[in-house]
Amino acid sequence: MPAPSRTLWNPFAAALAASLLASTAAHTARADLKVDPSTLRKLEAPSKLTAERRAGTPGDQVALEAVLRDAAGQPLAGRAVAFESPGLFNGSGQTDALGKAVYGVRIPDGTKGNVTYRFTAAFAGDATHGASKASQALWVVKGLTKITISDLQLVYNEGKNKGPGVPIVTVHVVRALDGKPIPSASIDVVINGAPAVQAYEPHGTNLSLPGNGPWTLDCQSHETDSYQSAHAARTLTR
Repeated sequence: MPAPSRTLWNPFAAALAASLLASTAAHTARADLKVDPSTLRKLEAPSKLTAERRAGTPGDQVALEAVLRDAAGQPLAGRAVAFESPGLFNGSGQTDALGKAVYGVRIPDGTKGNVTYRFTAAFAGDATHGASKASQALWVVKGLTKITISDLQLVYNEGKNKGPGVPIVTVHVVRALDGKPIPSASIDVVINGAPAVQAYEPHGTNLSLPGNGPWTLDCQSHETDSYQSAHAARTLTR
């Protein structure tokens, strides 16, 4: 009958094994601590942002809209959405209970018309939902204009001998929708068939009318990068 085997206790080997186990555990712990924070973003639920196409003319107030939803299509309320179009505007709006964010922007006077600009709506993300962005078109069309011709006015000389008075009329080029003056507009005026070209000023062009009338005015404004041309005619008498 063979003698039972014996395992000899080796203190040195035991110490070495314990050291190796401790080193492996420490290395594993350090590896856990080196997780890239950006990978944590993958744990956030995705979001989806959609924006609506808009159109307007220079000087118009336009409401830009974007809707923020989660992956299931449910609205995300109380989130900030940034709106931007380089060189035109930059602002933000907060989503409501329906996930809609609205940003009111005025298209600057002098913006070139009949051009499609792009704007972006962006949600930066938060602790529960990831970032999302949408791009949409802002179609700027040339604004409609109209010409107004005032009633006849008589301007008298100072002093006792006022004379018959000089007939004056004022011509304006304005936005057709709201009547606001158009900066840098110009107009050609023909009085009784004779050209009287006048440079338009922001407060209107004052014209002295020759003779005793009647006077027929034919006015044509010039098209600009931002606004369409307009035409008007009127006959005035004393």
